[in-house]
Amino acid sequence: MKIAIITAIWQRPEITEYVLAYYKNIIECFKGDINIKMFIAGSESGKSKNLSEKYGAEYVEIPNTPLAAKLNASLLLSKQWKPDGVLCIGSDDLVSYNSFNFYKGYLKHNINPVGFLDCLIAWDDKIGYWQGYEDYRVGLTLGAGRLYPVKLLDALNWNVWGKSKRKTGMDGENSILMESKGIKFKAISMEKMKGQIVCLQSNHKITNLIKYKKTMPGIQMLDPCFNKYELQKLLL
Repeated sequence: MKIAIITAIWQRPEITEYVLAYYKNIIECFKGDINIKMFIAGSESGKSKNLSEKYGAEYVEIPNTPLAAKLNASLLLSKQWKPDGVLCIGSDDLVSYNSFNFYKGYLKHNINPVGFLDCLIAWDDKIGYWQGYEDYRVGLTLGAGRLYPVKLLDALNWNVWGKSKRKTGMDGENSILMESKGIKFKAISMEKMKGQIVCLQSNHKITNLIKYKKTMPGIQMLDPCFNKYELQKLLL
């Protein structure tokens, strides 16, 4: 079983390095069981290339915008590796160890994409739980942690973001494209998946926990004092 992890990186070297180091550890943990490899699209020449290769990732250089082209570049880079499925994450998203066991079983029997219904959000020394969309998108998966089986990718010609010229909103673009082709995401809660996804927030991110709390009333604060050690325990 081969699972490719794809992402696009831009600035925020400290949080990016933390995330890449986390997945390098995941890759090591699954050796002999699941073959996992990272594929990264970056836009800062040697800086992002060196950081990616430091953690064993394949790298492609491409302008940061349009973002659809950048994400598709990481997807196409992974194609040559011939994975059974491709996991798309943001450069600040941590998918737990147990989630990969779920992905392994899912890829054996399914061709539709799957993702998380809910998530944890970490911000500074705080962590919150978000129960998922409550508006017209209720029941839709998060953009981070979406897994695409290879048979689906072949049918889509390995392009799941279309030709959008937007600088943001790629989760929505992906959802619109899937819907236009009659493809539905299977949305699974962390509880049912028996895994977690943590979305890390930083000062360089467009959204933050304060904004989430104002716009998404489903946010619940879980712990007023949170650190990276606690995060590692949570994800294993």
